[in-house]
Amino acid sequence: MVAVLLLVLLLLNRHDPASSAGGGSVHNAALYKPAYQSSLHDNHYAYLGNDGNNTDIFAAGHCQHTLFQDTPWWMVDLMGQFKIEKLVLTNRAEGSDRLKNFAIDIFKTDPRQLPSFPSATGQICYSQIAPLTNGTFTWQCPAPIVGRFVRLVMFAQDYLHICELEVYVSDVFYKESSFRMKLNRMLKMTPFMTVNVDGVMACSQQCSSHRENDVKCTAFNWFAVTGECQLFQVDPNNIPVPLVVQAGCNFVSERT
Repeated sequence: MVAVLLLVLLLLNRHDPASSAGGGSVHNAALYKPAYQSSLHDNHYAYLGNDGNNTDIFAAGHCQHTLFQDTPWWMVDLMGQFKIEKLVLTNRAEGSDRLKNFAIDIFKTDPRQLPSFPSATGQICYSQIAPLTNGTFTWQCPAPIVGRFVRLVMFAQDYLHICELEVYVSDVFYKESSFRMKLNRMLKMTPFMTVNVDGVMACSQQCSSHRENDVKCTAFNWFAVTGECQLFQVDPNNIPVPLVVQAGCNFVSERT
């Protein structure tokens, strides 16, 4: 019997004005974060819009897709308040011109709670009326925008499909890292880092501290007896290999 998800760890990190992140460097804060969309076409789920794979061929299975509808939208929750600098969007190669009369706007709180959603407009980083061609596009916000929810919305009646939206940020003001645990289960892969720590919370903090690097921790094995903490970068929506039974080891992955 598969172990039940028993524990969710919540870590809160608040901005320290004395230590701005990265000295001007930016990182993609959208990768693997919870994503949502206005409707679902077949199995082209919202998370395919920020799964780290920008293959633009639809048949490859890495593009999200809504139904044909009025004002279709896709949105990612960055799980914190970030200073957003620029966006990188990979459009679908086939049918690329469907993406038109669109905006990418940013909200500090979940806009789905607004009575005027989805027509409500946040702070706009980029907008365009003319149809977009195929390819990957980089757009700098007119000025940095602090927010948590980044939405792509199309003010038209059509399908909405993209293959990746990357959200590059230069600073974090508030960040949540939420994890869930499977008892006596282990991910049998090579970790990108192994450390010894005192307790599962310390292991989760190690993972969270590697979220703004080129290699982003999204899961870890915690061995209770030895204190070994193995860090992994995997898509938490698609763990690449089945977990194996291992007494005394708990597998913890980012909650999306």
